[in-house]
Amino acid sequence: MFVDQAAIDELLAQAAAGVGPAAVAEAGPARPLERPSAAPAAASARSARMADPGRSTTEHPGNLARILRIRVPLIAELARRKIAISTIRAMTNGSILEFERAVEAPVGLLINNHAIGEGVVVRVGEVFGLRIAQIGGARQRIKSMGC
Repeated sequence: MFVDQAAIDELLAQAAAGVGPAAVAEAGPARPLERPSAAPAAASARSARMADPGRSTTEHPGNLARILRIRVPLIAELARRKIAISTIRAMTNGSILEFERAVEAPVGLLINNHAIGEGVVVRVGEVFGLRIAQIGGARQRIKSMGC
């Protein structure tokens, strides 16, 4: 299941506001949450709940479960290099592209094209995997998803 940014924003708004999908559908498209100055205690409690990604899922189990099932692009980036268009045109089967990166160097770990950590390439049976060597905090990882 692939979900676009608008659907993610809507689900996050639902989870933050504590309402179900029907109430959000009646209210219209998702928009940034407004925090009235008359109720700072409620706003600070809401922001405290949102700030803790590891909080209990019992408050809004349906909405949070939907968010946690969203699939996002995960990239293990070996290397990057800029090359001339003439080099691209000259490529054929068997061409070798060199990168200025050691074979043992950590591989970048990206979510939604945003770096969240690094890892070491390992063999897992007949496929490769990535052993996480360094990972950003939960807040950074969530922010990398566009939230």
